[in-house]
Amino acid sequence: INTITITNVNLNNKDYATAYESWKTIFTEFPVARVDTYTNGIKILTALIGKESDPAKKEAYIQELLGVYDQQIKYVDKLQQITKTKLSAGQLLGKRAMTYMQYYKNAPVDTVYNMLAKVVEMEKGLSEYTITERFMKYSALKYKQDKSHGEQILEDYLNASVYIVEVLDKYHDN
Repeated sequence: INTITITNVNLNNKDYATAYESWKTIFTEFPVARVDTYTNGIKILTALIGKESDPAKKEAYIQELLGVYDQQIKYVDKLQQITKTKLSAGQLLGKRAMTYMQYYKNAPVDTVYNMLAKVVEMEKGLSEYTITERFMKYSALKYKQDKSHGEQILEDYLNASVYIVEVLDKYHDN
């Protein structure tokens, strides 16, 4: 039985701890062999995070989960050649940002704002609504903390408005 089969069998049985070991081998040694290496890693690590009671181990799993997105972004062009579902680096960065916010609810506003700003800059009118909405929220929070962000918040809101209109126009055209 090969490593991929072992991973899939254990995933189907929801034995995430056992699936982790074989998945980790694929993830580390064959990063562009399969696209589902990344979706499987997200599923496995999310389950392990949810079950972990040791704060240090939980933190290690969270960092590893964020690393799954980082590696997927690194290899996104190669992975696009073997999949029908097209994901951009910006979309993946958006998923990473949302995951980061999920686990680090008290993260510094600047950190979250900078992540979201990068996603919106990369995706423009293709950004998911949630990303654009959170970007605007964090721009406002940044302004509350630092009034020198005043011009930037106006620019952020103007850009976000343009991107939302672009999405609405495409929606109405279809």
